[in-house]
Amino acid sequence: MYENDLVYWSVAECNRKNAGRSKGLNYPCPICGEDRWYVHHGVDDRYRSEYNPGEYVRFTCAHCGYTEENQC
Repeated sequence: MYENDLVYWSVAECNRKNAGRSKGLNYPCPICGEDRWYVHHGVDDRYRSEYNPGEYVRFTCAHCGYTEENQC
C-alpha cells in the first residue's frame, strides 16, 4: 500500500466509525455554547507540510452548525 493510499484509507475509516455520531469535546461552541460536535476527517493540500500529508479535522456543532477546521 502506498503512503497516500494509507492516509486516505485511515481518513475514510475514521469517518466510517464516526458517521452520524456527535460527541462532547469539553469545548463549548463559540456561537451557541453547546458541547456536541460532529467530527469529520479529511485530506486537503492546503494543510500539506513536511510532516503532514494534508490531514485535517472539521468540527461541526450539532446544535447550530458552526464549523471550524484544524490541521492534524
